[in-house]
Amino acid sequence: MLGPAAVGSVSVALLAVAIAEALSDTGLAQAVIQGEHSPTKSQPGAVWTMLTARGIPISLLLVALSPLLSSQFHLNGSLVLLQLVASEALKTTLTWATMNHRPPIRPVWTGIVWTGIGQYVGFSRWIWASSVINLLLNKFDKVVVGKLLGPAQLGGYQMSSRLINIYLLVAALGLAAFVEVLRLVAEPLFSLILGAAWLPAVPLFRILVINMASVR
Repeated sequence: MLGPAAVGSVSVALLAVAIAEALSDTGLAQAVIQGEHSPTKSQPGAVWTMLTARGIPISLLLVALSPLLSSQFHLNGSLVLLQLVASEALKTTLTWATMNHRPPIRPVWTGIVWTGIGQYVGFSRWIWASSVINLLLNKFDKVVVGKLLGPAQLGGYQMSSRLINIYLLVAALGLAAFVEVLRLVAEPLFSLILGAAWLPAVPLFRILVINMASVR
């Protein structure tokens, strides 16, 4: 429906958002979930405030940098991040509205609540570092392709990567099914080909076929 150039343009927009999110990731949401103790009543509100305060300047920065990104990735002005920002804002609003225990929203004139989340900061630093490492490992190649070759080639690269992943998944599922069949027919197969005297080797054969699949 979109074609390589349009897919490349969308990829650049999503790539810009991913880079901004990774570099500014506070890790607080993950830290709250993985914490040893359940958060107090005020802590989710403080985390929500922190994440909202982070998201607003990121959105404004992405909109301001959209002309620069458009020129750097050879998009000829086709990159508009406003729709993406609006969709993220809508997703955030719907997420808050559908939560069973919604974090409290404080009016601006009452001040921003930052207290109560200091215990999560130390753990969140490791999450930020992990986000940056994942960004370098999983997104840097797309930055290079988009910068050097343009949106059409980036779109082709994205689609090729997805198709390769699909083929690898299909091959892995096929191999797993083949291994399971071998494990199921191992006993009658040994009896038919080698004889009943070799049946004690069936458990070892079942282990070896799993090792064969993992090596492949």
